[in-house]
Amino acid sequence: MKPGGRYRVRRPFTDFDGQQVEGGRTLTFRSYRYFPYDGGYTLEFEEGVIRLAQIAPDNGAGLERFPLYFEEAGPGTTE
Repeated sequence: MKPGGRYRVRRPFTDFDGQQVEGGRTLTFRSYRYFPYDGGYTLEFEEGVIRLAQIAPDNGAGLERFPLYFEEAGPGTTE
């Protein structure tokens, strides 16, 4: 993911904090941080934050098969 890039959530999932992330939603990427204790990432978007971690059953697949959950969206794409 690149800062300023637009990404679409391909399928719904629950993030590490229990937040429901809706499929079809388009997000504008800002940055990410790695949190080693849980083997995860904090993804920061203009629209909010998504955290994914290897220790969370719903998140492990998202980290291992990232393209199944996120895809690049063209400019001007809306939710």
